[in-house]
Amino acid sequence: MQLAIKHNKAKVTIDTVCKNGYLIQMSNHFECVCDDGHVHVKDDVCEQKQECKEGTKSKPCADFSTCVLANTPNKYTCMCDVGYTNVKDVCVPSVCKNVSCDKGKCILDPNNEDVKTAICSCDIGKVPDPNNKNMCTKDGETKCTLKCLKSNETCKVVEGRYKCDCEDGFSFDKEEGICTAYSVFNIVNLSIIFIIALTYLYII
Repeated sequence: MQLAIKHNKAKVTIDTVCKNGYLIQMSNHFECVCDDGHVHVKDDVCEQKQECKEGTKSKPCADFSTCVLANTPNKYTCMCDVGYTNVKDVCVPSVCKNVSCDKGKCILDPNNEDVKTAICSCDIGKVPDPNNKNMCTKDGETKCTLKCLKSNETCKVVEGRYKCDCEDGFSFDKEEGICTAYSVFNIVNLSIIFIIALTYLYII
């Protein structure tokens, strides 16, 4: 069986520009989250996710995973990259295999990656509890330090993480890549369409 690929590590900081993803902040670290349909090949790089088959050998098939030839002839499998191990169908740093963090996740200590030390980084609102194996069981505050520099953008808590998101009254325009104000015209049009649809359903 072919070994999976070893990708270079890249420390993610407040100034990291995530390729095909966006930056989030937890209690102890910054992290790139991949856009839909993309997976991590490095901490700061996401590439398009590929179905694991003959034509996509050596391509990324999940986060920190590569499509490789299996032991069975003409069969391919999605294998965790070197330095990662499979835990509940997710490839995590090998040192995190037996680490539980509760309201957070196990990561490589960003300040000590050469030694590959596992620590817990907590959801916003929780911090590591020194009296409970540094698990994320203690209430605590983490200040948002993300640089939300685009117009009409601010730091928000989304699914336990800080991320730069549109201010209230604005929505993200994927084509323009910016936050735009809700259009009253569009809202009225949607309301009319909704009423017409309900009327049609009532008639039939």
